[in-house]
Amino acid sequence: MTYGLLLLLFLLLPAGQAQRCSCQPAPTQEQTRWGNDNITLSTVTPVHVLNGSVTAGSDQPMVNALVEIFTDPDVILLPYSPAREERRGKQRRITACFTDTKGRFCLAQLPSGRYELRCSARDFQTVSQTIKVVANRCVKKQITVRLPVAT
Repeated sequence: MTYGLLLLLFLLLPAGQAQRCSCQPAPTQEQTRWGNDNITLSTVTPVHVLNGSVTAGSDQPMVNALVEIFTDPDVILLPYSPAREERRGKQRRITACFTDTKGRFCLAQLPSGRYELRCSARDFQTVSQTIKVVANRCVKKQITVRLPVAT
């Protein structure tokens, strides 16, 4: 009877929801782990659910990397200046989590809009890119972020 209920539940779930989308929440006091540089990717990636992985160097899974979502993603494309740093200080962190043992993260239910995706880990460069969360469920992309070793 139990197996029948589990099978029925699995069949009734919409495709892609059989696996739970989550990652370990990061506490509010956990801050970006800045390397000696911040690498900014200028591409804008549209997603419905933010699903991806963080790797180090030659595709080794990055366990417990910090994945953060911030408002005002355009600040990452500005050249360094005191005005940019002041604007960066006004960014608001929407959510944050740690990657799992395979370097994966998944954040669902982000409101539609543009955000900065920032990934960081101790002894590695920080990588930022702009993501655009869309309402269209057909947009399914896996984001892979590679963190270079800090020099």
